[in-house]
Amino acid sequence: MYAPSADSTAVSSPSRRRPTNRPARKRTPCWRDCLFFSISAAFGPRALPDGSSAPLPVLVDDEGTPAENAILIKDGILRGYMNSRESAEHFGVKPQGNARAYAFSDEPLIRMRNTAILPGKDKLEDMIASIDDGYFLTETNNGQADTTGEFMFGVCMGYEIKHGKLGRAIRDTTISGIAFDMLKTVDMLSDDMVWTCSGMCGKKQPMPVGMGGPAVKCKVNIGGR
Repeated sequence: MYAPSADSTAVSSPSRRRPTNRPARKRTPCWRDCLFFSISAAFGPRALPDGSSAPLPVLVDDEGTPAENAILIKDGILRGYMNSRESAEHFGVKPQGNARAYAFSDEPLIRMRNTAILPGKDKLEDMIASIDDGYFLTETNNGQADTTGEFMFGVCMGYEIKHGKLGRAIRDTTISGIAFDMLKTVDMLSDDMVWTCSGMCGKKQPMPVGMGGPAVKCKVNIGGR
C-alpha cells in the first residue's frame, strides 16, 4: 500500500506517462488496443491531469492551446490520452493543453502537467487493517517508466504490515511492475489527498510536473533490504 505522498510518484507516474498518445500512434503492442480498456472498479472519475490548479498551474500550453482537465481514467476505464494539436487531429479529439517545451527554441512535447488520482471513500486505518501481510510505503525517490508499461521506483522509507497493524520500518528497497497489471489490483483508495510538485518529466527536456493522490492499496513487486 502506498501513502498519499508516495502514491504521487509510484502510482501517478507510471499511470500518467503511459497515456500519452506516442505508444498508441506507434502501435506499441502493450498500448495499441488499450483505449476503453478496463482497469479497476476502484477508480471512479478519478485520474486526470489538471491544467489549471495546484501545484503547478498551466493555463496555456506551448502550442497556444488553453489547458483543460484531460480525463484519462473514468469509471475504471481508460478513456483517453494526452495530446498535442497534431496528435489530437490524428485521433479526432480536442487538444487539451499537454504540449510543453522547456525553452522557446525547443519543440513542444506531449507531457504531463498536474496529474492526480482523486480520493476514494476508504479510511487509512481501515486500509491498513485489511492487509494481513504487506507493506506501507511512505517515501519514494527516482524511477522510470517506459512504453512497454514497465516501471521501477526506489522506496526510501516504509513499514511492514502484519495482521492489520504497522510493524518494523523498512528502507532502501525497490518496487517494480507493469502499469496496467498494477492498476487492475487497486481495490481501496483513501479519502484524503496529497499534492507534490517535486517531480520532473525527463523526456528530452527537463520539465517540472505536479502529481497527487490518496493512499492506494494495490499489489506490486517489491525487493531489497
